[in-house]
Amino acid sequence: MPSLFYAFKPLLVSSLLCHAFITPVFAKTNKLPGESQPPLMKPSDISSLKVHDEILPVTEEESEIRFKVIQYRGQPLPETLENRLNNINNENTALLLAFIKQHGWPQEKVVGKKAVDRALFIARNSNKAVQQNLLPLLHEAFKKHELSGQKLAEFTDVVLIGLKKKQRYGTQVAIVNREVVFNEIENIAKVDERRRSMGLMPLDDYKRLLRKMYKLD
Repeated sequence: MPSLFYAFKPLLVSSLLCHAFITPVFAKTNKLPGESQPPLMKPSDISSLKVHDEILPVTEEESEIRFKVIQYRGQPLPETLENRLNNINNENTALLLAFIKQHGWPQEKVVGKKAVDRALFIARNSNKAVQQNLLPLLHEAFKKHELSGQKLAEFTDVVLIGLKKKQRYGTQVAIVNREVVFNEIENIAKVDERRRSMGLMPLDDYKRLLRKMYKLD
């Protein structure tokens, strides 16, 4: 069952932002443009990397800020709060990019699911240019069975919508006046085929699941 996030006016549904204040935001190589290929990570690196506590930490300040943001339920944030949130997102992005430059995209079998989810959350809250650069790394991780199709599909759709394009997999949706409304989907006749390639249920089944979860019927 997917994990979901919602705000109000309208009710937004998104599958990663539920981690907003807890723990938790590609091409043919796992390197960023202009960067040399990072060495492959090994399980023996875990103790020295201390991924959770040092590389991608969740500070008390971040937890506090994200909790405050959620209280606004999708409404505009006060400038001071928005600035603090942007600063945290920028700092987290810098940590993630430094990690990737040295080690590549974090692998779940090496750093654990919690750290990978945290990396995705940071990526999702980074700027559009960073998101586009990270997309090839996630594609490569998916091909190597190091990332689920669901997570790749969600991130892809977030990137496309951020670029004012149609989403590809139908993972991004809002609930408006008790109706499930998907962000515009490219070539919707083929969406179930694309969803199947990512291990996702058909779009109509997903819509029924959302209606049941949010008791819309």
